[in-house]
Amino acid sequence: MKDNVSSSESAPNFAELFKTNELKAQIQEKDTVILKLKEKIKSLRADDKERKEESKVEDIETQHLELVHRVTKLSAKNNHMKQIYKQLFDSIKSSRVQSKEQCDDLINQVNLKSVEVTNLNASLQEKVLVITTLKE
Repeated sequence: MKDNVSSSESAPNFAELFKTNELKAQIQEKDTVILKLKEKIKSLRADDKERKEESKVEDIETQHLELVHRVTKLSAKNNHMKQIYKQLFDSIKSSRVQSKEQCDDLINQVNLKSVEVTNLNASLQEKVLVITTLKE
């Protein structure tokens, strides 16, 4: 009987086995919860990363639209400036043609006056010769 008593003392009784199994089940449950929480954290990190990337894309798209708007405004301003410079060039070209015509007319007048002065000088010299001849 000593063997029976000794073996019953060393073997866990039913209550202890039940408690051990219950604790193991709780541990397993907690391990499962931990795994699920880790998966949820991983998923949230991926979602956060995706949201950050989407935000960056939206920021880049906004900057792109702003730049397109600025380029459009600058292009319109550039076209306006081209038009103004073309008008100024055409005006200068027209004024240049008029000035050249006026200069050509003045040169012709000066040449005609020069011929007239030369003729008058020749006539004056003839008269001086006639006067000097008559005086002698």
